[in-house]
Amino acid sequence: MEQEPHRAELDKAAALDALFNPYDIVDALSAYIKGIKTPEQVGAHLRHMRHSISNSVVAAIFERYELEHDAGGKKNGV
Repeated sequence: MEQEPHRAELDKAAALDALFNPYDIVDALSAYIKGIKTPEQVGAHLRHMRHSISNSVVAAIFERYELEHDAGGKKNGV
């Protein structure tokens, strides 16, 4: 059946999402949308905004949502 592999993929995605704080995801994606395009820059920006998040968590969010790293994006946004 075609649904079985798709369902397993959705279950895996849900399990990965459960590892992250939803606020971390939203804040990291918001910074990315604003033009801060590397995990290190996003992490620095969020910590500057008094958000407690590590670069490894931001990097995992980038990987999970397949975000492209662009060192030419905004610098820290601070």
